[in-house]
Amino acid sequence: MLTAGIATFIYATLILIGGLVGYVKAGSVPSLVSAAACALLLNVGGVLLLTGRAGGWPLALGVTLVLALFGGGSWLGARKPFVPRGLIFVLSLVQLAALLALRR
Repeated sequence: MLTAGIATFIYATLILIGGLVGYVKAGSVPSLVSAAACALLLNVGGVLLLTGRAGGWPLALGVTLVLALFGGGSWLGARKPFVPRGLIFVLSLVQLAALLALRR
């Protein structure tokens, strides 16, 4: 059964992969650093969720909302290609739905 913690680990991995792709393709250090920081926070949230400790759900939710609003939300007004901003937005919406549906 999928738990909020596992969904958060998957999301963190996809965000980190996106940051690595941004770094490799465009040499974007900010992309790599921000993706690594977000993935680290998401993984901490995932561990807290899996162990049943307090703070995991709000941490994962907060990082997801930040990525949706700032990472992907800018895609809506910018009229730029779907990747990477639109993809971040869609992944964030899926993660948000998973967090809300799988909340303990």
